[in-house]
Amino acid sequence: RILPALPSLVIVIDNGLIEADENACQMAGFLSDHVTRTIEILNLNAEWLRSLRENRWNGLNEEWQQIDDIDDPDEMNKWIRDLLTPNENGQLASFFTTTRSYFDTFTPLSETILAEQPQTWI
Repeated sequence: RILPALPSLVIVIDNGLIEADENACQMAGFLSDHVTRTIEILNLNAEWLRSLRENRWNGLNEEWQQIDDIDDPDEMNKWIRDLLTPNENGQLASFFTTTRSYFDTFTPLSETILAEQPQTWI
């Protein structure tokens, strides 16, 4: 199946549950029920996965609180970019969707960064 890179059709909430993003599904022309069913079939809300996503969310919260220049847009942009783009080996960080959802909760910067060209890595 072909899914769009943007927008993400799923969101992760702070307790680690992953669910269909109804607005994004509607914008992309996908039925959110199909996304929900896919989540169920793949068992993406298994307790161990949910727990790992929740831990990632909490870790991002801790990092956010430790950033000295939290009000500096350049520092925030750099931090988000480092977490959402591939590393020097071309790999995305673990729990990319959780990280993406975390930042999307607080700032539209994450989706702006992901929308930049080139997107060959998405």
